[in-house]
Amino acid sequence: DLEALAAELCGHVAATLDRAGAHLTHEGATTWEFGELPESLSHPVVGYPALVDRIDRAGVRVFATGAEAVTSHRAGVRRLIALTTPDPAAWVVSRLSNRTKLSLATSPYRTVPDLLADARLRAIGVLVEQAGGSRDVRDAEAFGRLRDQVRTAAAPTMQQVVDATGEVLGLAGEVRRLLPSVPEPARGDLAEQLDGLLFPGFIAATPVTWWPRLPTYLRAMLRRIETLGINPARDAESLATMTALEDEFARLCQRYPSGPLPDQVAQIGWLLEELRVGLFAQALRTAVPVSAKRIRAAIAALDS
Repeated sequence: DLEALAAELCGHVAATLDRAGAHLTHEGATTWEFGELPESLSHPVVGYPALVDRIDRAGVRVFATGAEAVTSHRAGVRRLIALTTPDPAAWVVSRLSNRTKLSLATSPYRTVPDLLADARLRAIGVLVEQAGGSRDVRDAEAFGRLRDQVRTAAAPTMQQVVDATGEVLGLAGEVRRLLPSVPEPARGDLAEQLDGLLFPGFIAATPVTWWPRLPTYLRAMLRRIETLGINPARDAESLATMTALEDEFARLCQRYPSGPLPDQVAQIGWLLEELRVGLFAQALRTAVPVSAKRIRAAIAALDS
Protein backbone atom coordinates (compact mmCIF):
# COMPACT_ATOMS: atom_id res chain seq x y z
CA ASP A 1 0.00 0.00 0.00
CA LEU A 2 1.98 2.99 -1.30
CA GLU A 3 -0.31 5.53 0.40
CA ALA A 4 0.18 3.91 3.81
CA LEU A 5 3.94 3.70 3.26
CA ALA A 6 4.07 7.39 2.30
CA ALA A 7 2.12 8.33 5.44
CA GLU A 8 4.48 6.26 7.59
CA LEU A 9 7.56 7.87 6.03
CA CYS A 10 6.06 11.34 6.52
CA GLY A 11 5.53 10.49 10.19
CA HIS A 12 9.15 9.43 10.59
CA VAL A 13 10.40 12.59 8.86
CA ALA A 14 8.18 14.80 11.03
CA ALA A 15 9.42 13.12 14.22
CA THR A 16 13.06 13.59 13.14
CA LEU A 17 12.48 17.25 12.33
CA ASP A 18 10.70 17.84 15.64
CA ARG A 19 13.68 16.41 17.52
CA ALA A 20 16.13 18.50 15.49
CA GLY A 21 14.13 21.68 16.11
CA ALA A 22 13.04 20.98 19.68
CA HIS A 23 14.47 24.31 20.80
CA LEU A 24 12.18 26.08 18.30
CA THR A 25 8.93 24.09 18.19
CA HIS A 26 6.03 25.51 20.17
CA GLU A 27 2.57 24.07 20.87
CA GLY A 28 1.00 27.47 20.54
CA ALA A 29 0.43 30.94 21.92
CA THR A 30 -1.84 33.91 21.33
CA THR A 31 1.02 36.41 21.12
CA TRP A 32 4.51 36.15 19.62
CA GLU A 33 6.36 34.03 22.21
CA PHE A 34 8.66 32.26 19.79
CA GLY A 35 11.81 34.33 19.93
CA GLU A 36 13.58 34.70 16.59
CA LEU A 37 12.83 31.97 14.05
CA PRO A 38 15.60 31.15 11.58
CA GLU A 39 14.52 30.48 7.99
CA SER A 40 16.17 27.07 8.03
CA LEU A 41 18.14 24.54 10.04
CA SER A 42 21.10 22.61 8.67
CA HIS A 43 22.13 20.37 11.58
CA PRO A 44 21.53 17.54 12.32
CA VAL A 45 19.02 17.59 9.43
CA VAL A 46 17.80 20.25 7.02
CA GLY A 47 14.49 21.75 8.13
CA TYR A 48 12.40 24.89 7.83
CA PRO A 49 10.78 26.40 10.96
CA ALA A 50 7.45 28.13 10.46
CA LEU A 51 4.34 29.24 12.30
CA VAL A 52 1.35 26.89 12.26
CA ASP A 53 -2.32 27.89 12.45
CA ARG A 54 -3.88 25.99 15.38
CA ILE A 55 -7.21 27.89 15.18
CA ASP A 56 -7.21 29.24 18.76
CA ARG A 57 -3.46 29.89 18.78
CA ALA A 58 -0.36 29.81 16.58
CA GLY A 59 2.46 27.36 17.11
CA VAL A 60 5.81 26.51 15.52
CA ARG A 61 6.81 23.40 13.58
CA VAL A 62 9.84 22.42 11.54
CA PHE A 63 8.99 21.34 7.98
CA ALA A 64 10.85 19.12 5.54
CA THR A 65 10.58 21.55 2.63
CA GLY A 66 10.67 25.28 2.20
CA ALA A 67 7.42 25.23 0.22
CA GLU A 68 5.53 23.58 3.08
CA ALA A 69 7.02 26.06 5.53
CA VAL A 70 6.03 29.10 3.44
CA THR A 71 2.43 27.89 3.17
CA SER A 72 2.17 27.14 6.88
CA HIS A 73 3.91 30.35 7.97
CA ARG A 74 1.52 32.44 5.89
CA ALA A 75 -1.47 30.85 7.65
CA GLY A 76 0.16 31.03 11.08
CA VAL A 77 1.02 34.72 10.82
CA ARG A 78 -2.49 35.45 9.59
CA ARG A 79 -3.99 33.61 12.57
CA LEU A 80 -1.75 35.38 15.08
CA ILE A 81 -2.75 38.77 13.69
CA ALA A 82 -6.41 37.79 14.08
CA LEU A 83 -5.75 36.81 17.69
CA THR A 84 -4.00 40.09 18.52
CA THR A 85 -6.25 42.66 16.83
CA PRO A 86 -9.88 43.80 17.35
CA ASP A 87 -12.56 41.89 15.45
CA PRO A 88 -14.48 44.29 13.13
CA ALA A 89 -17.32 41.81 12.45
CA ALA A 90 -20.02 43.91 14.17
CA TRP A 91 -18.97 47.00 12.18
CA VAL A 92 -19.08 45.00 8.93
CA VAL A 93 -22.49 43.41 9.62
CA SER A 94 -24.02 46.82 10.37
CA ARG A 95 -23.13 47.92 6.82
CA LEU A 96 -24.32 44.87 4.86
CA SER A 97 -27.26 45.08 2.48
CA ASN A 98 -30.29 42.88 3.13
CA ARG A 99 -29.54 40.98 -0.08
CA THR A 100 -26.05 40.13 1.13
CA LYS A 101 -27.37 39.06 4.53
CA LEU A 102 -29.83 36.67 2.86
CA SER A 103 -27.05 35.22 0.70
CA LEU A 104 -24.80 34.65 3.71
CA ALA A 105 -27.51 32.52 5.32
CA THR A 106 -27.20 30.03 2.43
CA SER A 107 -23.47 29.40 2.87
CA PRO A 108 -21.82 26.02 3.57
CA TYR A 109 -20.59 27.35 6.94
CA ARG A 110 -22.20 26.03 10.10
CA THR A 111 -23.16 29.55 11.22
CA VAL A 112 -22.88 33.10 9.89
CA PRO A 113 -20.36 33.98 12.65
CA ASP A 114 -18.18 31.14 11.34
CA LEU A 115 -18.39 32.66 7.86
CA LEU A 116 -17.51 36.11 9.21
CA ALA A 117 -14.51 34.73 11.08
CA ASP A 118 -13.24 33.15 7.86
CA ALA A 119 -13.86 36.38 5.93
CA ARG A 120 -11.79 38.20 8.53
CA LEU A 121 -8.93 35.76 7.99
CA ARG A 122 -9.11 36.38 4.26
CA ALA A 123 -9.07 40.15 4.77
CA ILE A 124 -6.01 39.86 6.99
CA GLY A 125 -4.31 37.64 4.41
CA VAL A 126 -4.98 40.16 1.64
CA LEU A 127 -3.53 42.99 3.72
CA VAL A 128 -0.49 40.91 4.67
CA GLU A 129 0.27 40.28 1.00
CA GLN A 130 -0.22 43.96 0.18
CA ALA A 131 2.30 44.78 2.92
CA GLY A 132 4.91 42.51 1.34
CA GLY A 133 3.97 39.10 2.68
CA SER A 134 4.85 37.16 5.81
CA ARG A 135 8.01 35.38 4.75
CA ASP A 136 10.33 37.81 6.53
CA VAL A 137 8.25 37.96 9.71
CA ARG A 138 10.61 35.97 11.92
CA ASP A 139 10.58 37.83 15.25
CA ALA A 140 8.29 39.81 17.55
CA GLU A 141 9.38 43.19 16.21
CA ALA A 142 8.66 42.33 12.56
CA PHE A 143 5.36 40.75 13.55
CA GLY A 144 4.34 43.86 15.50
CA ARG A 145 5.03 46.14 12.54
CA LEU A 146 3.00 43.97 10.20
CA ARG A 147 0.13 43.60 12.69
CA ASP A 148 -0.16 47.35 13.17
CA GLN A 149 -0.11 47.94 9.42
CA VAL A 150 -2.87 45.38 8.84
CA ARG A 151 -5.06 46.66 11.67
CA THR A 152 -5.58 50.09 10.08
CA ALA A 153 -7.43 48.68 7.03
CA ALA A 154 -8.91 45.48 8.46
CA ALA A 155 -12.56 46.62 8.74
CA PRO A 156 -13.12 48.00 5.20
CA THR A 157 -11.18 45.12 3.67
CA MET A 158 -13.30 42.60 5.55
CA GLN A 159 -16.44 44.36 4.33
CA GLN A 160 -15.22 44.00 0.73
CA VAL A 161 -14.62 40.30 1.30
CA VAL A 162 -18.07 39.74 2.79
CA ASP A 163 -19.76 41.66 -0.03
CA ALA A 164 -17.89 39.54 -2.59
CA THR A 165 -18.88 36.41 -0.70
CA GLY A 166 -22.52 37.46 -0.89
CA GLU A 167 -22.25 37.71 -4.69
CA VAL A 168 -20.63 34.26 -4.89
CA LEU A 169 -23.28 32.67 -2.68
CA GLY A 170 -26.08 34.30 -4.67
CA LEU A 171 -24.75 32.78 -7.90
CA ALA A 172 -24.28 29.43 -6.19
CA GLY A 173 -27.92 29.56 -5.11
CA GLU A 174 -28.97 29.98 -8.76
CA VAL A 175 -26.91 26.93 -9.73
CA ARG A 176 -28.43 24.83 -6.96
CA ARG A 177 -31.93 25.91 -7.97
CA LEU A 178 -31.38 24.68 -11.54
CA LEU A 179 -29.47 21.50 -10.77
CA PRO A 180 -32.51 19.20 -10.36
CA SER A 181 -33.43 19.86 -14.00
CA VAL A 182 -29.99 18.88 -15.31
CA PRO A 183 -29.59 15.32 -16.61
CA GLU A 184 -26.83 13.01 -15.44
CA PRO A 185 -23.88 12.80 -15.66
CA ALA A 186 -23.66 16.59 -16.00
CA ARG A 187 -25.72 17.11 -12.83
CA GLY A 188 -23.31 15.08 -10.69
CA ASP A 189 -20.32 16.81 -12.23
CA LEU A 190 -21.75 20.28 -11.58
CA ALA A 191 -22.67 19.35 -8.00
CA GLU A 192 -19.16 18.05 -7.38
CA GLN A 193 -17.63 21.19 -8.88
CA LEU A 194 -19.82 23.38 -6.70
CA ASP A 195 -18.84 21.47 -3.55
CA GLY A 196 -15.18 21.75 -4.52
CA LEU A 197 -15.40 25.52 -4.82
CA LEU A 198 -17.68 26.32 -1.87
CA PHE A 199 -17.05 24.46 1.38
CA PRO A 200 -16.63 25.46 5.04
CA GLY A 201 -13.41 27.49 4.96
CA PHE A 202 -13.43 28.36 1.26
CA ILE A 203 -13.29 32.13 1.87
CA ALA A 204 -9.89 32.10 3.54
CA ALA A 205 -8.63 29.08 1.58
CA THR A 206 -9.13 30.48 -1.93
CA PRO A 207 -5.84 32.04 -3.13
CA VAL A 208 -5.68 35.76 -3.83
CA THR A 209 -5.17 35.19 -7.56
CA TRP A 210 -8.27 33.06 -7.98
CA TRP A 211 -10.71 34.66 -5.51
CA PRO A 212 -11.99 37.24 -8.05
CA ARG A 213 -12.61 34.37 -10.49
CA LEU A 214 -15.18 32.55 -8.35
CA PRO A 215 -18.14 34.47 -9.83
CA THR A 216 -16.89 33.60 -13.32
CA TYR A 217 -16.71 29.90 -12.48
CA LEU A 218 -20.28 30.00 -11.20
CA ARG A 219 -21.53 31.96 -14.22
CA ALA A 220 -19.82 29.37 -16.41
CA MET A 221 -21.79 26.68 -14.60
CA LEU A 222 -25.02 28.58 -15.27
CA ARG A 223 -24.05 29.00 -18.93
CA ARG A 224 -23.37 25.28 -19.18
CA ILE A 225 -26.80 24.48 -17.74
CA GLU A 226 -28.44 26.85 -20.25
CA THR A 227 -26.70 25.35 -23.29
CA LEU A 228 -26.56 21.69 -22.28
CA GLY A 229 -29.71 20.77 -24.18
CA ILE A 230 -28.49 22.45 -27.39
CA ASN A 231 -25.42 20.25 -27.87
CA PRO A 232 -25.34 17.37 -25.34
CA ALA A 233 -22.68 15.52 -27.35
CA ARG A 234 -20.26 18.42 -27.01
CA ASP A 235 -20.94 18.63 -23.26
CA ALA A 236 -20.25 14.91 -22.91
CA GLU A 237 -16.97 15.26 -24.83
CA SER A 238 -15.85 18.17 -22.65
CA LEU A 239 -16.85 16.27 -19.51
CA ALA A 240 -14.76 13.27 -20.61
CA THR A 241 -11.76 15.58 -21.03
CA MET A 242 -12.27 17.08 -17.56
CA THR A 243 -12.80 13.71 -15.89
CA ALA A 244 -9.55 12.31 -17.30
CA LEU A 245 -7.56 15.39 -16.24
CA GLU A 246 -9.07 15.50 -12.76
CA ASP A 247 -8.23 11.82 -12.25
CA GLU A 248 -4.61 12.55 -13.20
CA PHE A 249 -4.54 15.52 -10.83
CA ALA A 250 -6.02 13.42 -8.01
CA ARG A 251 -3.22 10.86 -8.43
CA LEU A 252 -0.67 13.68 -8.17
CA CYS A 253 -2.31 15.01 -4.99
CA GLN A 254 -2.12 11.57 -3.36
CA ARG A 255 1.66 11.94 -3.28
CA TYR A 256 1.39 14.74 -0.72
CA PRO A 257 0.51 14.50 2.98
CA SER A 258 -2.89 15.63 4.19
CA GLY A 259 -3.35 19.36 4.64
CA PRO A 260 -2.88 22.31 2.27
CA LEU A 261 -1.17 21.38 -0.99
CA PRO A 262 2.04 23.16 -2.02
CA ASP A 263 1.26 26.26 -4.04
CA GLN A 264 2.53 24.85 -7.35
CA VAL A 265 0.28 21.79 -6.96
CA ALA A 266 -2.80 23.77 -5.92
CA GLN A 267 -2.24 26.02 -8.94
CA ILE A 268 -3.06 23.10 -11.24
CA GLY A 269 -6.44 22.70 -9.55
CA TRP A 270 -7.27 26.29 -10.43
CA LEU A 271 -6.11 25.79 -13.99
CA LEU A 272 -8.65 22.97 -14.19
CA GLU A 273 -11.35 25.46 -13.18
CA GLU A 274 -10.16 27.81 -15.91
CA LEU A 275 -10.29 24.98 -18.44
CA ARG A 276 -13.92 24.37 -17.48
CA VAL A 277 -14.64 27.98 -18.44
CA GLY A 278 -12.93 27.43 -21.79
CA LEU A 279 -14.78 24.19 -22.49
CA PHE A 280 -18.28 24.93 -21.19
CA ALA A 281 -18.60 28.73 -21.40
CA GLN A 282 -16.01 30.00 -23.85
CA ALA A 283 -17.65 33.41 -24.18
CA LEU A 284 -16.71 34.20 -20.57
CA ARG A 285 -13.00 33.85 -21.45
CA THR A 286 -10.28 32.32 -19.31
CA ALA A 287 -7.98 34.42 -17.12
CA VAL A 288 -4.87 32.65 -18.45
CA PRO A 289 -4.02 30.55 -21.50
CA VAL A 290 -5.05 26.98 -20.63
CA SER A 291 -5.56 23.66 -22.40
CA ALA A 292 -5.56 19.96 -21.59
CA LYS A 293 -2.03 19.75 -23.01
CA ARG A 294 -0.74 22.56 -20.76
CA ILE A 295 -2.30 20.98 -17.68
CA ARG A 296 -0.83 17.55 -18.45
CA ALA A 297 2.58 19.17 -18.87
CA ALA A 298 2.23 20.89 -15.47
CA ILE A 299 1.25 17.60 -13.83
CA ALA A 300 4.14 15.76 -15.51
CA ALA A 301 6.63 18.40 -14.33
CA LEU A 302 5.65 17.79 -10.70
CA ASP A 303 5.21 14.03 -11.09
CA SER A 304 8.73 13.40 -12.34
